[in-house]
Amino acid sequence: MEKSELIAAIKEAFKDTIRPTETIDLGSIRDPEIEECDAKFTGKTWQDISILEQNEYASGIHFLLPEAYRYYLPGYMVTILEHGDKSTPMIDPVIRSLLKPILDESTRRENSIKDIEGTIWWSIYFSIPRFEEIVAGITPAQGKVIKDFLQ
Repeated sequence: MEKSELIAAIKEAFKDTIRPTETIDLGSIRDPEIEECDAKFTGKTWQDISILEQNEYASGIHFLLPEAYRYYLPGYMVTILEHGDKSTPMIDPVIRSLLKPILDESTRRENSIKDIEGTIWWSIYFSIPRFEEIVAGITPAQGKVIKDFLQ
């Protein structure tokens, strides 16, 4: 499939996805970058998020609520296809977010990244249940374009 055809297919597959009212469940997260990501994305359509914002908050994709993830994903995919090298900071987080985690909860906790204050990061955001919750809301047409995007 040509790049332009894939972009059109992504836009078509995700056109009816409803924009979420919340993007990130900040709950106990006290990280300025994640809070900024929430502020930048909340209330915007995926078409309104600039490549600069997508690159700056690329790791924020892992903190999006499942509905927000499904809504903003086509923006990331289209940007990567349209801008190639200019979208380098977001490529790895986006690709990782599309792959099913292979570690179980206990192994992931043992291998989680800890910040200076000892806060465990990534343990819930790369979880198999969270991944499955995201996938449960993906339509067959969306699944097909995601597969095509990954190839």
